[in-house]
Amino acid sequence: MLNKMPDYLQGEIVWADYPLSDKPDKSKIRPVLIVSNADSNELDNDLLIVPITSKIRGQLFEIVLTEDKLTSPLPARSVVRCNKLHTIRNTRITGKIATVNSETLREIIETVCQAIILLGAKVD
Repeated sequence: MLNKMPDYLQGEIVWADYPLSDKPDKSKIRPVLIVSNADSNELDNDLLIVPITSKIRGQLFEIVLTEDKLTSPLPARSVVRCNKLHTIRNTRITGKIATVNSETLREIIETVCQAIILLGAKVD
């Protein structure tokens, strides 16, 4: 039996119907980056994502998405909020926008890990 290729891949930026954290019954369409890998994505219909916003705050866990980091430009200058890891059902995705390059994906995943690492713990 052949394995089905997942619909969405790690490193893709997609439009998603994203639930609002302060109003769980409401959502808005926003760009998100898929950080879960293909093995994880094949297990079920959920994806690990981090949100993308054009509200640049200059915070510790933000990664700026310049045009050289993307296959296609975003509508506005934006950042990935690496400390806002979220699970979302793949049916809430409404379309693909772009893909980040491998170096940027590595930087984003490392920053996500830094956001969740136990303070004082060492990661080898």
